[in-house]
Amino acid sequence: MVSYQIKRCIDGIAAKYGITGMQSRILTNLLYAEHTGQHVYHRDIEKLFGIRRSTVTSVVSHLEQNGYIVRKQAPGDARLKELVLKEKGRTVAQQMNCAIQEFDASLAGCLSDEEEKQLIAMLKTISQMLNGSSTTHPCRQIHEKQEDDILC
Repeated sequence: MVSYQIKRCIDGIAAKYGITGMQSRILTNLLYAEHTGQHVYHRDIEKLFGIRRSTVTSVVSHLEQNGYIVRKQAPGDARLKELVLKEKGRTVAQQMNCAIQEFDASLAGCLSDEEEKQLIAMLKTISQMLNGSSTTHPCRQIHEKQEDDILC
């Protein structure tokens, strides 16, 4: 429930800049990659956000059509297209980063320092469990159950 509420808030912030939440996540990721000297391709976005190739293609096409990014051919492999921010995309990504930092600060403001540390520790634990391939992974357990076992 909380993750959905946070997503809705971030989507609302993105809407103020005329983009969707997913577009904002891609733009801010490209900004981070630019600052760290990394190259980003379609497949990287697919893996990072766990979305299908067709979804990435659609979102990236809209970003390109609206002047936020450009696709550049990767040296040595004509099949790969690097995603690169244009000035408009860089500006919006920087604005989104500032807005998200303000949002994060407002969320953190309702917790004491100790509560914030505890929350971060618990979320890291959950994230590690969800990223792992262990047999205790909740998605794996649900997928392995028979349909009759899932009905409550």
